[in-house]
Amino acid sequence: MPSCNNAVIAAAGSGKTTRIINETADISGEATLVVTYTQNNRSEIELKYRELFGIKPSHVVVNTWFSFLLNDCIRPYQNYVFRNRVESICFVNGQSAKFVKKSDVESYFLDSSFRVYTDKISELAIL
Repeated sequence: MPSCNNAVIAAAGSGKTTRIINETADISGEATLVVTYTQNNRSEIELKYRELFGIKPSHVVVNTWFSFLLNDCIRPYQNYVFRNRVESICFVNGQSAKFVKKSDVESYFLDSSFRVYTDKISELAIL
């Protein structure tokens, strides 16, 4: 069965944002998720909706990649993996928890404040 999901990959200034906004605004009534990488891109997309339509359509959710992974892929299933709630995201440069074994699941994926490491968040979402 063909997927109805789309990935738009193109050069800067080629009209990706405008295309995404126009296509998602036309899909009225169906829940639509737009995922972008940075918070700046998220803000730009929401601003573009307001510029073109006066408001962001209620059926459209715009999320960053990390927010999508945390809120839609990790939190709904966190009780199967951890004792405590995953609080938020710990942005790291380089590698986190270098000397922690994967078998120590909580310490491998989370810091002491129960924030998931960005370098391991995709792996946790799969788990």
